[in-house]
Amino acid sequence: MKKYVATITTSILSMYPAIAFGDYPLWASSYIATHSKASEDGYDAPGYGSDDSPHWFLPRGWTSHRELLRSMWVVPFILLCLWFLTSLFQYGLQYFMQRRGGARREELRGLLQGEESEGTAAEGSDLLDRLAKATRALRTAFIMSIATAAVASLPVAYDCPIGKPPTRSPVPLPPKGRCGTCFANGVNLATVILQWVFLGLTILWSLLEMITIDIASVSIIRSILGLAAFPLIAVIYIIVFMQWKGIGQREADAQCQ
Repeated sequence: MKKYVATITTSILSMYPAIAFGDYPLWASSYIATHSKASEDGYDAPGYGSDDSPHWFLPRGWTSHRELLRSMWVVPFILLCLWFLTSLFQYGLQYFMQRRGGARREELRGLLQGEESEGTAAEGSDLLDRLAKATRALRTAFIMSIATAAVASLPVAYDCPIGKPPTRSPVPLPPKGRCGTCFANGVNLATVILQWVFLGLTILWSLLEMITIDIASVSIIRSILGLAAFPLIAVIYIIVFMQWKGIGQREADAQCQ
């Protein structure tokens, strides 16, 4: 029961960022000002408050970036669903085998029938072992994917140049301020592509865990896919850290006081 509660709770938490970023950034929910009002105030600095930016504090191209952010979070959601389904099938099969085994022990009395029962139980036990391995693979991949999505989505504040402060600003701004606070994160096209490649490797890994019977073959497959998947996660982190460094450089280039 605890496992089901934990799975449901994790699913809610994983969907929360996607919901939060549906209309506007969560961290900016208290600072919403429409682009039309900002335009009336003459707030039209290059790269700021553009036609594809719904709010005056968002940089140019935010709409397309939001799609990348959503794609980044789709991967852990898919892995969570696959993990839940395989776990459900595993526990259901285990319950069915326990009920069936108890009924057979009451009905079967002969030696031949007993051997058949043992063979059936052995086959079911082998299937359960393979399902358990696939479930563990999906769980591990889900944890890694949600960790990369969370780290890449962290909002990083930096000072950015602006035109003139809007008169209808929802927050107090200096009357002659030439800089404002912008937000960015480490999500870009490269991180999204690597995240989806990791999803494909994970699905292949779990399928091979379920259909492969030979122990030696399973170990080889696990080693190969592990060597291919884990570096992808490391590369995503490296790209995110480089994005953060670029944000700091952007702030330095702005020369805000």
